Amino acid sequence: MNSNASCLCCFCNINSFTIVHSSDVEEGGETVFPSAEGNISAVPWWNELSECGKGGLSVKPKMGDALLFWSMNPDGSPDPSSLHG
Repeated sequence: MNSNASCLCCFCNINSFTIVHSSDVEEGGETVFPSAEGNISAVPWWNELSECGKGGLSVKPKMGDALLFWSMNPDGSPDPSSLHG
C-alpha cells in the first residue's frame, strides 16, 4: 500500500468535504491537492501561490468562498486525487 492510500484510509466513510473560508489571507493558506492532475501552472493566480501551493492543484482562500470536493469515486473506493493539505 502506498503512503497516499494509507492516508486516505481514514476518509473511507466520508463522501464529500466542504471548506468555507471565513477570512482572507495575505499569503499562503492554500488548500493543496498534490495528487490532482491537470495543467496546474495555467491557473491565472499561479504567481500568487506560495511555494507549497505550487506543489499541486491549489485553491487560494478568499473570504466567503467555499470549496466542495468528493473523497470517494462513484464505486465507493477512495479517490487518491482528493488527498489534500
